[in-house]
Amino acid sequence: MKKLTIVLSVVCAAMVLFSKDATAQKYKASKANENWFVGVGAGVNILMDGGAKPGCGGDFEVDFGKWILPDLGFRIGYQGITSALWSKSASPFGSTLNEDKLMYNQKINFAYVHADLLWDFTNTVWGYKPTRVYSCIPYGHLGYFHSYGSETFNNKGAKGQSF
Repeated sequence: MKKLTIVLSVVCAAMVLFSKDATAQKYKASKANENWFVGVGAGVNILMDGGAKPGCGGDFEVDFGKWILPDLGFRIGYQGITSALWSKSASPFGSTLNEDKLMYNQKINFAYVHADLLWDFTNTVWGYKPTRVYSCIPYGHLGYFHSYGSETFNNKGAKGQSF
């Protein structure tokens, strides 16, 4: 408890020391056609499971959003994930035995749709600076996770939120 109190005190002191002057900078909400952004990403997933040989698959993501204020925005996105691994036992994601390897090839496909509320911590604490290259942007998150391509788990979804 003592450590937590010290850490919180230091964080609060830093925020006060580095905070922007209340009269130094004023800004207004952006217009409907301003400050929109689009993001596209791709990658490789490596799925590891105890007792299974790792497998890999692709990942694709696209999102778009808008900064309403220099430190507050929202984003909506889609992520498509595919992955595979070799397992010693059958599962709903693969139940056909490969005779050469004596293992089951598991194929997993997911689609993920999400909405995020973005907070630009850097702009809040140190003020808005249009030429800044990096920012710390934590976000609150709601999403829907959907599996497909498996007879057992086809069209199963999961809802959740994280902060």
